[in-house]
Amino acid sequence: MAGLNDEAAEQQPGDELDLTIAEAVRAPKKGELEQLIASELALAVMSREPLQKIRHTLEAYLLLPEEVRRELFTEPQRETLQILYECCVSLLHIYEKAGPDGRFAAISWSFPIEAAPRYLYWIKRGWPIPGYENYENIDDFLDKARWADREEYKRLKQQYLRALAGYLCSGDSPLGVIMQVKSEFIIHCQPIISETMRVIFTKAISSQTWRETIFIMRGRGGAREG
Repeated sequence: MAGLNDEAAEQQPGDELDLTIAEAVRAPKKGELEQLIASELALAVMSREPLQKIRHTLEAYLLLPEEVRRELFTEPQRETLQILYECCVSLLHIYEKAGPDGRFAAISWSFPIEAAPRYLYWIKRGWPIPGYENYENIDDFLDKARWADREEYKRLKQQYLRALAGYLCSGDSPLGVIMQVKSEFIIHCQPIISETMRVIFTKAISSQTWRETIFIMRGRGGAREG
């Protein structure tokens, strides 16, 4: 991946966001886990960047004690949220380079290519990647309804997702393709993230803690360490 430039502006929330987190940690009940969870939810609510909204909501979820997670979310839900978090972090680490035919990019996946079928289950649109150029419509190839043999479809879909994951992290993928993959991820996540936020907000933090967190993040006050 030599020659690729890290798009740091997209990866890092910035000094202002870091300061906001620091302010939340200095809240009146310093060190209380509930306060930290509330601060992550508040950052998600205030974020204008969809990936950051997803990231902060999932980090609020990950801050929940294990027993609380088990109480509020089913095992399939917990597995899905963990997968989405790893994909979100990966999509926040996109590297770009200029080529003779335009701009190219790479995603630094957090998982091995062999695990792509598990992590990239949310990809529904097909791309004519190397090895699949002969398909006139790759979306038709990925349309389960067209396949009588479900096991063969599953095998070919898994094979395709591994090839796609490798292509997207190779640095040979046009930036436009990467951006559309990112958009597909965001659209898939929106209802899941909204429901996760609702559950945490109503079941895991008190209204008083939420008010304290918002008060601090709006810069109107809050206790500081002496």
